Amino acid sequence: MQAGPTGRRARDALVKRYQADLGRIRASQAAEKPTLRELLERSPPTILLQDGTRHEVDQAQLQTLAKAIPRYLWGEVRLPFQVTLTRYDDGTRVYLVVGDKWQRRAIQLLLHGTLTPSGAEKLEPEEYRRLLRLIGSLVFTILNP
Repeated sequence: MQAGPTGRRARDALVKRYQADLGRIRASQAAEKPTLRELLERSPPTILLQDGTRHEVDQAQLQTLAKAIPRYLWGEVRLPFQVTLTRYDDGTRVYLVVGDKWQRRAIQLLLHGTLTPSGAEKLEPEEYRRLLRLIGSLVFTILNP
C-alpha cells in the first residue's frame, strides 16, 4: 500500500516536528561538564548549554553538594549530573544515573553518606525526589520513552 500525497505530507510534517523537538532538547543539554571545584570558583556558577545560553546553578545547592563531597574529590566530580527516566507499560519507573564513577559516587555520598566502588547507578523514586530537593539545579533529567 502506497501513501498518497496527503499521507506523505502528514508524515513529512510529523518528521519535521520530531526533528524540531529533538533540536530543542539537544540545545538544552550541557555543552560542558565543569568539575565541582570549577563551579565553586565561578561567580555566578553557570553551565554552558548547547544553544550557547548558560544554566545558572543555585548557589545554596552547590554548597550542599560541596559539603557532602570530600575536597579531594572536587576536581573529579563533573556537573551537571544526568539522570535518565524510563517508564514502562506496567507503570514502573527506572531512574538511571548517567555518567562516570565519580558522578555516581558523589550522588551516593550526598544521598547516603557512604561510598562504594560503583556508586549510585540506579535510584529509587524517593531517592530521585530527594536528589532534586537537595540539588535540583545540578541534575538534568532525560525522559526516555
